[in-house]
Amino acid sequence: MEAKKTFGWKRKLLVLMALVPLGLAVAANWVNATPSPIHSQQTSPALIFQQYLVNLGPIPSSKKYVSTRFIFKNGGKHPVTITELKPSCGCLQPRLSKKVLQPSERGDFLLQVSTISEAPGKHDYFVTIKYTDPQPREAVVHFKFILSKKQIDIQPQALIFYQLNGEPATQQFVVTDYRDQPMNVKKVSSTSKFVNASLQSTDVDELGNRRTHVSVTVAGKVPPGKTRVHVIVETDDPQFDKMIIPLWVEGPVVKQIKKVKQK
Repeated sequence: MEAKKTFGWKRKLLVLMALVPLGLAVAANWVNATPSPIHSQQTSPALIFQQYLVNLGPIPSSKKYVSTRFIFKNGGKHPVTITELKPSCGCLQPRLSKKVLQPSERGDFLLQVSTISEAPGKHDYFVTIKYTDPQPREAVVHFKFILSKKQIDIQPQALIFYQLNGEPATQQFVVTDYRDQPMNVKKVSSTSKFVNASLQSTDVDELGNRRTHVSVTVAGKVPPGKTRVHVIVETDDPQFDKMIIPLWVEGPVVKQIKKVKQK
C-alpha cells in the first residue's frame, strides 16, 4: 500500500517538473512581448451639408429662373478650405459665400438656372465640392427639377467666337415665343464695347410661333485670351422683360518674349 502511494507521489512530481519549462517559456514570452501599435482610424470628412439632394419637382415655364442654396458646416477640428466647385453644367454658375471655414462655421453656395435656355422635362444636375480639412476631400450634391412646356426659347443657347485672325465675325440667334399672345423685342445690347448686337427680321415658324432674329458681330481686334460677354434682350413683357444670352470670345494668344540678360 505504501509502495503505491510512493509511486503516485513520484508520478505527480515528474508531471509537475515537466510542466515547469513550459511555464517558464510562457512567462518569458509574456515579459519580452512587444505590444503591437494601435493604428488610429481615419478621420471623417469635416464638411457636412444640410441637404445632399434638392428636388424642387415641377417648375412652371413662367418662372424665369430656378434656384436653390446648399448650406454646409465645418464639423471638424481644423479649418476647411474649399478649392473648387465643379458643376455638371456650365448653366449652374455656383456662387460661393466663403472659401475658408473655421471649425463649427457655416457657409453656402447658390445655384441658379435660366429656364429659357433649358429644354422641357426632367433635369438632374450635380456639383462636386473639392476641399481640404487638411486632407484633400470631395463631396457631391444634387439638384433636380421638372420643367413644364416651354413658353420662350432661344437658340443657340450660347455663342462662341474665335477671333484669331483679326477679322470681324457675325453670328445669329433666334428668340421663339410659343404663347398665344407673343411679346415684342424692343432692344438688344451687349456688355462689351467690341460686341455689337442688333435686331434683324421677325417672322413665324411652320406652327405659327413668332420668331425674332438677332445678329451679333464681334470686332476683329479683341483682348487676348478668353472673355465672357452677355447679350441682353429687352421685351415689352414684364414676365420676360430682360433675357441674357452668354457669349464667349477667344482672343489671340500673346507670345511672351523672354529677355536675355547681357553679361
